[in-house]
Amino acid sequence: MRSVIPSSTPLFVRVSATEWMTHVHPTPGSSLDLPTTIRLCKLFYAAGVDLVDVSSAANSSAQRIPVHDARYQLDLARGIRDALKEEGGEAAKLLVGAVGRITDAETAKGVAEEDADAVFVARQFLRDPALVRHIGQNLGVDVKWSEQYHMVQPKI
Repeated sequence: MRSVIPSSTPLFVRVSATEWMTHVHPTPGSSLDLPTTIRLCKLFYAAGVDLVDVSSAANSSAQRIPVHDARYQLDLARGIRDALKEEGGEAAKLLVGAVGRITDAETAKGVAEEDADAVFVARQFLRDPALVRHIGQNLGVDVKWSEQYHMVQPKI
């Protein structure tokens, strides 16, 4: 991908850091898990990837996802970021994005400060299309309205 897009265009890769299936496939390497994903992410920066967007699989009824813990995906992103920084070198330059139950300003701020370099939100935008403005208001940040909101409707 990097060879066919402009160098000024950021390249993001979304990964499922785990399949949550180690109870079915307990042998290391037989199921996607965090250590395997960390090894993969160490290769991304050299391949031209700027940011890895960390999620986790949710595609099998046999999975055991710890959804009772609101941090279950945030901890994956932090684990990857910490491992890359600890290793140092070029891989430490890879940015890490986090997802998962980020529904309010304080959570988003905490994730950006502690867990990841970027925060990605999806479902909450469906619930609140003005999420960016609401987060800005809660954090005391003035968010500029889109230019489309300032357009005057022509009289017909």
